[in-house]
Amino acid sequence: MKIKDIPWYNRPGFKLTKKGVESLNDTELLSIIFWANDKEDDSLEISNKVLKNYKLHNIEHAGYIFEIVKTSRKFNLGLLLLTQDVADLLGSKAGNAVLANSSYTFLMKQKPSVIDSVVKTFQLSSNERTKLLTALVGEGVLITENDHTELKVIASEEEHNVITTNPDEILNGGKKEEVGIEKDVKINVDEDERFFRKKDISGDELIYLVNEGYTLSSHVNLLGGRQEDFLLKPNENESEAHFFLIKVIEEYLQRHTKNVKLFNTTKPDIVFKDKEDNI
Repeated sequence: MKIKDIPWYNRPGFKLTKKGVESLNDTELLSIIFWANDKEDDSLEISNKVLKNYKLHNIEHAGYIFEIVKTSRKFNLGLLLLTQDVADLLGSKAGNAVLANSSYTFLMKQKPSVIDSVVKTFQLSSNERTKLLTALVGEGVLITENDHTELKVIASEEEHNVITTNPDEILNGGKKEEVGIEKDVKINVDEDERFFRKKDISGDELIYLVNEGYTLSSHVNLLGGRQEDFLLKPNENESEAHFFLIKVIEEYLQRHTKNVKLFNTTKPDIVFKDKEDNI
């Protein structure tokens, strides 16, 4: 069955906007993604062919994206792929094949845990690395062949009302919160501290510290637990890993004594006194 043979209220596009993506089956979802350059082709029929020929009715199939890419080229189609975690693509041959066949890529904010692989794959500069770590809503880096451009996408009021996930805005009928033209920026961090947990600082403070030479990276604390994001500014003669280790040891020792000193010359890295004044 072709899309034109389906009542307008039951077509994939209408169901998507009115009932959400969960109302679509696999065929209808693929028909939204595909669009045909040949007006005689019908995206719904092509989607059925893709699912039947490549046995993709289980959309969880590991290589289904790669098969869709190859099929798109065969039928002279365009393909738009969105993912919240680019590491899913970087970690597989099929994902890398998708990237290799993409005419353009728009990278938005990335996690510190994957930024190094993203930088290596897309050959990003240090400034672009920082941009992706600190990007705000709608900001990112557009890559077309060898050209890299920083870009900010601003949704129209109608688009924002449809796509917003902000709970307060949803309760307010999708309307944006009123934002003043000027914004008071408060920076309450000591730049000389050289060691911060990301969760303990504001977005403005994060941007300020990165601009002052701090790097954002992920580490597991001294006593174990989950991986956390930290902002670090090692001394010139220290590696990032060494500096992090010294700072978390200092932090632990300060729970038991205030007599802790750090050195970055020929002396020991850490010197401290216990409660009985022993060094």
